[in-house]
Amino acid sequence: MTDHQTFDVDAFLAATDLNSDHRDVVKRLFAVPPSENIEWRQVRSLLEALGAATQERNGKLKVELGGEVEVLTPPRHKDIDKQMIVDLRRMLSRATDVFVRPIEP
Repeated sequence: MTDHQTFDVDAFLAATDLNSDHRDVVKRLFAVPPSENIEWRQVRSLLEALGAATQERNGKLKVELGGEVEVLTPPRHKDIDKQMIVDLRRMLSRATDVFVRPIEP
């Protein structure tokens, strides 16, 4: 299993067809220390671009990524909190196997 400390951001970005805004969000999620100003709308857009998000009737976002299903509650303010960063790092790290294929010898 991959954890966020060994997550290869460049390999993930190369394996996905994300626009520059989505790429920036991924980089900020995995920055050390993590960015303090990642907006919910940017995260939601990233997850939708990855095909991993479904809007629920109650306003929450159901995310299926990396073999996990998580229901994210939109934050009260525009920026996501540190716990959501931790959760997203875990999910994206586990999803690497879906997006990044090992190089065949």
